[in-house]
Amino acid sequence: MKNTVLFIVFAIFIAFCFLLLSGNDFIFLTLPGNIPLGNVIAAFCFILPSFGIYYFMNDIVRFKNLRKISWITSCMWLPFSMALSGNLQLTFEGYSFGFWVIFSFVVSALIIFTLIHSIVYCIQNLRVRC
Repeated sequence: MKNTVLFIVFAIFIAFCFLLLSGNDFIFLTLPGNIPLGNVIAAFCFILPSFGIYYFMNDIVRFKNLRKISWITSCMWLPFSMALSGNLQLTFEGYSFGFWVIFSFVVSALIIFTLIHSIVYCIQNLRVRC
Protein backbone atom coordinates (compact mmCIF):
# COMPACT_ATOMS: atom_id res chain seq x y z
CA MET A 1 0.00 0.00 0.00
CA LYS A 2 2.79 2.43 0.89
CA ASN A 3 4.50 1.86 -2.45
CA THR A 4 1.27 2.65 -4.30
CA VAL A 5 0.76 5.89 -2.38
CA LEU A 6 4.39 6.81 -2.93
CA PHE A 7 4.09 6.14 -6.67
CA ILE A 8 0.93 8.26 -6.96
CA VAL A 9 2.49 11.14 -5.00
CA PHE A 10 5.63 10.95 -7.15
CA ALA A 11 3.63 10.87 -10.40
CA ILE A 12 1.55 13.90 -9.41
CA PHE A 13 4.72 15.73 -8.31
CA ILE A 14 6.41 15.09 -11.67
CA ALA A 15 3.28 16.21 -13.55
CA PHE A 16 3.05 19.43 -11.52
CA CYS A 17 6.75 20.17 -11.98
CA PHE A 18 6.35 19.63 -15.73
CA LEU A 19 3.39 22.03 -15.79
CA LEU A 20 5.36 24.72 -13.96
CA LEU A 21 8.53 24.32 -15.99
CA SER A 22 6.71 24.18 -19.33
CA GLY A 23 5.24 27.65 -18.81
CA ASN A 24 1.93 26.47 -20.19
CA ASP A 25 -0.88 29.05 -20.24
CA PHE A 26 -2.84 26.60 -18.10
CA ILE A 27 -0.98 27.74 -14.97
CA PHE A 28 -2.21 31.32 -15.43
CA LEU A 29 -5.85 30.36 -14.93
CA THR A 30 -7.45 31.76 -11.81
CA LEU A 31 -9.26 29.61 -9.32
CA PRO A 32 -12.24 30.74 -7.27
CA GLY A 33 -11.07 33.45 -4.92
CA ASN A 34 -8.81 34.87 -7.66
CA ILE A 35 -5.85 32.60 -6.74
CA PRO A 36 -3.66 31.74 -9.75
CA LEU A 37 -3.52 28.02 -10.46
CA GLY A 38 0.27 28.21 -10.82
CA ASN A 39 0.63 29.29 -7.20
CA VAL A 40 -1.38 26.29 -6.02
CA ILE A 41 0.61 23.95 -8.25
CA ALA A 42 3.86 25.43 -6.90
CA ALA A 43 2.62 24.88 -3.36
CA PHE A 44 1.89 21.25 -4.15
CA CYS A 45 5.41 20.92 -5.55
CA PHE A 46 6.55 21.67 -2.00
CA ILE A 47 3.87 19.64 -0.23
CA LEU A 48 3.95 16.40 -2.23
CA PRO A 49 7.59 15.40 -1.70
CA SER A 50 7.53 16.29 1.99
CA PHE A 51 4.26 14.38 2.45
CA GLY A 52 5.66 11.38 0.56
CA ILE A 53 8.77 11.33 2.72
CA TYR A 54 6.76 11.73 5.91
CA TYR A 55 4.25 9.03 4.93
CA PHE A 56 6.81 6.54 3.63
CA MET A 57 9.26 6.98 6.53
CA ASN A 58 6.61 7.36 9.25
CA ASP A 59 7.78 4.32 11.22
CA ILE A 60 11.44 5.50 11.30
CA VAL A 61 12.19 7.40 14.50
CA ARG A 62 15.40 9.15 13.40
CA PHE A 63 14.64 12.69 12.14
CA LYS A 64 10.90 12.09 12.49
CA ASN A 65 10.35 15.56 13.96
CA LEU A 66 12.37 17.12 11.14
CA ARG A 67 10.22 15.32 8.57
CA LYS A 68 7.11 16.59 10.36
CA ILE A 69 8.48 20.15 10.41
CA SER A 70 9.31 19.83 6.72
CA TRP A 71 5.76 18.77 5.92
CA ILE A 72 4.19 21.52 8.06
CA THR A 73 6.40 24.27 6.59
CA SER A 74 5.64 22.97 3.11
CA CYS A 75 1.93 23.27 3.82
CA MET A 76 2.49 26.80 5.12
CA TRP A 77 4.49 27.93 2.07
CA LEU A 78 1.54 29.34 0.10
CA PRO A 79 -0.25 31.07 3.01
CA PHE A 80 3.06 32.54 4.23
CA SER A 81 3.92 33.66 0.69
CA MET A 82 0.55 35.36 0.32
CA ALA A 83 0.97 37.06 3.69
CA LEU A 84 4.44 38.33 2.76
CA SER A 85 3.37 39.61 -0.65
CA GLY A 86 0.08 41.03 0.57
CA ASN A 87 -1.79 39.64 -2.44
CA LEU A 88 -2.88 36.36 -3.98
CA GLN A 89 -0.75 36.73 -7.11
CA LEU A 90 2.52 36.72 -5.12
CA THR A 91 3.87 39.99 -6.47
CA PHE A 92 6.38 41.30 -3.97
CA GLU A 93 7.62 44.78 -3.15
CA GLY A 94 10.63 45.81 -1.09
CA TYR A 95 12.22 43.59 1.50
CA SER A 96 9.39 41.09 1.59
CA PHE A 97 10.78 39.42 -1.54
CA GLY A 98 14.07 38.71 0.24
CA PHE A 99 12.25 37.15 3.20
CA TRP A 100 10.18 35.05 0.81
CA VAL A 101 13.30 33.80 -1.00
CA ILE A 102 14.91 32.86 2.32
CA PHE A 103 11.76 31.08 3.51
CA SER A 104 11.41 29.22 0.20
CA PHE A 105 15.08 28.23 0.36
CA VAL A 106 14.74 26.92 3.93
CA VAL A 107 11.65 24.88 3.01
CA SER A 108 13.43 23.49 -0.06
CA ALA A 109 16.54 22.66 1.98
CA LEU A 110 14.43 20.82 4.57
CA ILE A 111 12.76 18.77 1.85
CA ILE A 112 16.05 17.96 0.15
CA PHE A 113 17.72 17.00 3.45
CA THR A 114 14.87 14.72 4.48
CA LEU A 115 14.79 13.20 0.99
CA ILE A 116 18.54 12.49 1.03
CA HIS A 117 18.30 11.07 4.55
CA SER A 118 15.42 8.81 3.50
CA ILE A 119 17.29 7.53 0.44
CA VAL A 120 20.47 6.87 2.45
CA TYR A 121 18.45 5.12 5.17
CA CYS A 122 16.70 2.89 2.61
CA ILE A 123 20.00 2.00 0.92
CA GLN A 124 21.59 1.13 4.26
CA ASN A 125 18.55 -0.87 5.23
CA LEU A 126 18.75 -2.87 2.00
CA ARG A 127 22.39 -3.74 2.70
CA VAL A 128 21.52 -5.07 6.15
CA ARG A 129 18.82 -7.36 4.72
CA CYS A 130 21.16 -8.87 2.12
